[in-house]
Parts: sequence; structure tokens; C-alpha cells
Amino acid sequence: MNERPVESSAERMGRMPTEAECVEFARRIEAAARADVDALDEALDLDAVLESATGGVDGVDEYRQGFLLGAKKQHERTGGLGRMIVHSVAGGGSYRFLRVALVEGQRRVRFRLIGADASVNYHDWIVVKTPDDTIRAVDCYFFLSAELLSHTLRRGFLFVLADQDQWTPDGLAEREACFLAHADDLGAINAAFQAGRCQEVVDRFAALPELLRQEKSFLLLRLAAAARLDDPAARTKAVAEFRWWHPDDPCLAMIAVQTHVVKGEYAEALACITQTEAALGGDPYQQALRSRIHLAMGESDTARALATEALAEDPTLLLAYSTLMDLALAADDHAETRRLLDLLEAHGPSALGDLSQNPTFARFVQSPEYAAWIKRREG
Repeated sequence: MNERPVESSAERMGRMPTEAECVEFARRIEAAARADVDALDEALDLDAVLESATGGVDGVDEYRQGFLLGAKKQHERTGGLGRMIVHSVAGGGSYRFLRVALVEGQRRVRFRLIGADASVNYHDWIVVKTPDDTIRAVDCYFFLSAELLSHTLRRGFLFVLADQDQWTPDGLAEREACFLAHADDLGAINAAFQAGRCQEVVDRFAALPELLRQEKSFLLLRLAAAARLDDPAARTKAVAEFRWWHPDDPCLAMIAVQTHVVKGEYAEALACITQTEAALGGDPYQQALRSRIHLAMGESDTARALATEALAEDPTLLLAYSTLMDLALAADDHAETRRLLDLLEAHGPSALGDLSQNPTFARFVQSPEYAAWIKRREG
């Protein structure tokens, strides 16, 4: 549940690291993201995360220990955040440090994850300096799910407690007590979504108490279900209610931007990018995304300027190269096409494939620039 942070002992003992120490931590994470799952796992204090997830509840030690054991076994079996990051990068994605942010008195080290499928998320590693002067993360905030890792795990812990007939929920916050009282309903909503019964998800959500209908995780689940229905009114209502309860949260803008693009609602898509960018403190990827929208609007000069600006900040952004490549190919600017291909290969992995078999590059393949490019590659 996301109504309050649960302070862990690691946070209480830890000191706030300097910005320079956070940047050094970030560089280690970027390097580890290429292949070192163990280093990533070591950087995130799983015990601290689990302590936050299970803290603040009295008289449940037996159930807590069982939950902790199960969570650690699952981590060993399926891998955690570290494995997910390495898998994404190995598949052609990237994990890039953006900045150090100060949020509610905590140092957060912010990263952009681009998955192998080109999906985008942002992670805030909440870091402390432990008594032995090690910088470690004690939690992680995920922008797309709009919550901390510890809050995601806490829901699982509350479901465990809800199954215990011999325990009375005493001293819990009102929202969490409400969760326990309606755990069966919430479990049914999750099951319906997994089974693809999206109308049932929407209907069951509407019957929940208002306290639970304010929760980001349930609002997002309801939104995902509504998006799968052939019912624009249901989706519009789901979006409006999320915005009502959480007007400043960027996750909805991140989710909605592509939907607006597909519908040709370019002004709305650009507004989503502006909201996301403001929440992040800026990111050249968002400029690259903006360039694609201006390209779709037929505003070539603006698209080119935005893509060029994005690459000046982050020369690995495939999305920005895509905009410039589309413009170069459309203008039969073979010299520019070759320049972009060279840059793509110089700044990271790119699955260019055999361009002679790609209809998009048909005219470029007939050019002297293509012959020179092939000769350089093969030489």
C-alpha cells in the first residue's frame, strides 16, 4: 500500500550520501547492467526492502518469517531486479543514469530502462551510506507502476496476513485494514485480469470501497482492463479517475502517450511528454520521442532539430536516429544516411541486418555511398 513510507533499520542507520558518491554508485550500476547480475543484487539491500515491506505490524512474527523465506527463495529461483535489467540490456536495451534527485529527504539515483522490446521505464534507486561507508539502495521506485518495490511486496504480505484466521488486524493504518477486509475481492480482481475477464475487473473495481479505489495499483489494473475492452467510455472513465486521485503522477502520461499517437492526437501526446519530462527533471529520450511526433505531424525541421538535440545529450538513442534516418531516406540524402549508419555502429549495438534486403533502404543501396559503407564494414 502506498499511503506511507515504512522506515527500515538500514535507513535509520544510514547517512545520506553526497551527490558525488551517488554518481559513483550510478556508474557502477551502469557498468553492472551489461552483464553482472550479482553486482546489481549486491547494490540493492533486499533485507532492507523486505523489512520495509513487512514492518509496522505487531504479533505476526511467524507469518512474517514465512513470507520473508518465500520471498528470498523466489528471488533465488527467478531472479530479481538485477536479472531483469541485465536481460533487457543483453537483448538490445539500455540502462542509463540520468541524475541524482532529492525526494522527501532521500537521495534517489534515477535511471532510464529501455527494454529489448523498446518499452521504457524509469527507476529511482533510494540510496544510503551504511556504517561501513558502503553506498547501497534500500528501495527502488518504478515510475510505470507508480510505487516502491517495498510497497509492491507489502501487498503480497498483506494477502498472506489476510489468510490467517487466528490473527486480528490491530493497529494497522485505515487503508491497510480496508485492504485486509476486502482481500478476497482484490484477489478475485487479480484472478479475473489474469484470465482476461476484463469486464469483470471493471465491475468488481467499481464495487470496492473508495479507499481502495484511490490506490494507484488498483487504478492501473482497472485501466489496463478497460483498455482491452471495446468500450471507449470505460477507458475514459478509468483515466479520469486516476487523474482525479493522482493528478501529478507521470505514470498515466507515460502509458497514454502511444495511445494518443496511434489515434493521431498529437497535441495530447506532446502534453504527456511534457508532464513526464517535468516529473523526471528532463531526459533526452523524451526529446527523441517528441521528434517522432513532430515527424508524424509533417514538421520535418522541428523533428530534425529535436532528434539532433537528443543525440547531443545521449548518442545511443535509437529513437532519435530513427527520426533522422527517416528524414534522410525520404530526401534521398545518401551521404547523411551513411553518416547515421556509421554513428549507429559507433555508439552501441544496432541490429542493422542486410540493408540490401530492406525495402526502406532500396534507393540508398543503389548509391555510391552504400558501396563505400559496405566496403568500410567488410574491410
